[in-house]
Amino acid sequence: MDKLKEQLIRHEAIRYKPYDDATGKELKKGDMLQGKLTIGIGWNLSDVPLPEAIVDVLYEISITSVDKELHEHLPWVYILDDVRRDVMRNLCFNMGMSKLLEFKNTLASIQMASTTLVQSDWDTACEKLKNSLWYKQVGPRAVELVEQLRTGMRRS
Repeated sequence: MDKLKEQLIRHEAIRYKPYDDATGKELKKGDMLQGKLTIGIGWNLSDVPLPEAIVDVLYEISITSVDKELHEHLPWVYILDDVRRDVMRNLCFNMGMSKLLEFKNTLASIQMASTTLVQSDWDTACEKLKNSLWYKQVGPRAVELVEQLRTGMRRS
């Protein structure tokens, strides 16, 4: 390890969760920030936005994780066409696998539609998704994803 990194880790530490640099405490919901919001090896999120390269790396890591979880828990997703598979990837990205797995009836309907390819089965799956709290919470995202699931086409 290079000497500067070694020294910075000794001075700043490596922190995998956001913390308050004034107190050194990991931030919990409702905590008041006294210093600056920091993560990693002293990365000050209050003053320095994440560079695009870091955002891109975080995205790639997230999508790889989503794909791994879908392969493990819902392998049938990978027989879907690209558009509908991306809807499932988006849903998993948005709510996490554990929450997605709670949508048992919706998932069963999507799986059924993926094997029958009957439009009414896609409509049923979409109606189940539209009747969820998630649909009410995420607004335009939900409308777009349900339409993609129903039609198998992306918005232009």
